[in-house]
Amino acid sequence: MMNLAVFNYLILCSNSLATEPSFWQKLAENATSGFLTLLGIGIAAYLAYRYALMQKRKETFIGLEKIKYEKKLLALEGCWKLLAFMTDTENAKTILTWHQLKNSKTYYFNKKNAEDFIQQIALTFYETGAGIYLSKEIKETLFHYRNIIYGFLLKEANNETATIEIQKPETAKKMISLHQELVLQLKQEVAIIDKIEHGT
Repeated sequence: MMNLAVFNYLILCSNSLATEPSFWQKLAENATSGFLTLLGIGIAAYLAYRYALMQKRKETFIGLEKIKYEKKLLALEGCWKLLAFMTDTENAKTILTWHQLKNSKTYYFNKKNAEDFIQQIALTFYETGAGIYLSKEIKETLFHYRNIIYGFLLKEANNETATIEIQKPETAKKMISLHQELVLQLKQEVAIIDKIEHGT
């Protein structure tokens, strides 16, 4: 009878051991849980680092873009000042002037102002660095006008007259056209920068 009781007890103990997790099983479960937790923390930390890095790069890029557009605006402003020489609306710096005689116009160019323009365009374009930021179209228009003026100066190098008549009216009309074209190009460039800065 006693042996039967002991036998039943042993069966119960073995069943209990079979159903309850062992020490090593619990340890493995805890280790797996801890590893997954650390892995999650590591991934979260990496993603946070990557996000911070991307934000820093974005801020740096935006800062550099802002500097670039500020430089470009200064270049456009410097180029705009050259229009005082190029306009046919008479002022102290005007190169091209004209007189209306009945149904025709006689055009003249101011030699001193032409010389000042050649110097000023070199200063604006090279010494201030504006040439880096001006568009190809603006540079082409500006230097087309400059080449016309330089041609006048070479032709009239020995002429000491302050105001010299332009023999070909079509040349004067081309100068006026280039001035108008440059005004439009400068305004368009400023409008583009304004849209970018305001995100429109």
